[in-house]
Amino acid sequence: MTQVPRQSLTRQLKYDGFRALAHVSAGECKLISRNGNAFRSFESLRAAIPDDLRARQAVVDGEIVCLDDQGRSQFNDVLFRRAKNDHAGVGQGWPVEGYRILP
Repeated sequence: MTQVPRQSLTRQLKYDGFRALAHVSAGECKLISRNGNAFRSFESLRAAIPDDLRARQAVVDGEIVCLDDQGRSQFNDVLFRRAKNDHAGVGQGWPVEGYRILP
């Protein structure tokens, strides 16, 4: 049996939030749950995703999350929409509430 070289192993942080597909078209974004339902909340996040992606059309798989100052998932905050700031950028640093693109 051969060992896999350590540098070829990948790691991925587990974000505790809502899995969603972001459907972007004509400057609008719909966030769709894994059950096929549209999220009606997260208005400012939906507004920011098309600008951050800079794409006319896209479908992106990701996780809607709330993170604390140390970058730890705060599921109760996203569940009860208690984010201090609705949007801090897609893929930029550690947003308070944001959309983390999944690999």
